[in-house]
Amino acid sequence: MSRWAWSKLLIFEAVVCTFSLICSVAGSVAPKLVLTIPANGFAISSKIVLLLASSLVPALVLLLWFPESRSAVLRFTAGVKVYLLAVGIGFLLPFASYMGARHSYPPWSSKTGIDWIRVFFINVLLSPLWEEIIWRGYFYPKASSMLKPPLAVVVAALGWAVWHAGFIFLLYHSGISMSVLPIFAVQLFFVGIIQCSVFSLGNGSLAPCVLLHTAFNASTTIYYGSYDRVADTGSYVAETVAACLIAAILFRVTEKRYGPQIGQSLQRS
Repeated sequence: MSRWAWSKLLIFEAVVCTFSLICSVAGSVAPKLVLTIPANGFAISSKIVLLLASSLVPALVLLLWFPESRSAVLRFTAGVKVYLLAVGIGFLLPFASYMGARHSYPPWSSKTGIDWIRVFFINVLLSPLWEEIIWRGYFYPKASSMLKPPLAVVVAALGWAVWHAGFIFLLYHSGISMSVLPIFAVQLFFVGIIQCSVFSLGNGSLAPCVLLHTAFNASTTIYYGSYDRVADTGSYVAETVAACLIAAILFRVTEKRYGPQIGQSLQRS
């Protein structure tokens, strides 16, 4: 794997973040168009297409042009424990929000579990896969080629959080309170550290990261989509604190197990 310099890192960050921002802003303010297939009732809006394109297009470019991106997708070297850890974190992290919720919400019903499974399988081949190709499959190993492991994780997590600026704009335009969005941005940074740690613990396999990301998105949809919780600031704070603690533990475990060899192993992948 070729080494990166700061110029390449910043150019990559600027290009993918600008593209994502353009897609998200366009999806937010442009007239909403809906394509419907009457035969099966399938419908998709221009907003969803643009939001998906923000990660799909850069990921496809990386898959076509860079063998290391393809090898990360096709590498299944992670142990069973890493897969279970990834899905468990993705599932449980949003529900740590209950510790900070301002109301005592009703427990799950049998339908809630079915909804979670449905949302999980809808998402597994959408944004989580393409985002992970960009940030864990390509950016993080490249950053590891020029930085010491701790700094590479921080830079990769920060880059991923900044990349979500367009999505945060979309949330704001959709009516999400400005008071919770900075908390959400900090939370994304900690989740990025968790994802980089899982990628390292999985020996450069992208699959656990995709499953964690998918489970996290599904759980967030189910949690915040019920009982009008999207404006519950305490929920975001509690989840962010939980993400910080998990990130610190996983980062420490990864550093203790691999040390400086993290960067070396990712560069060889």
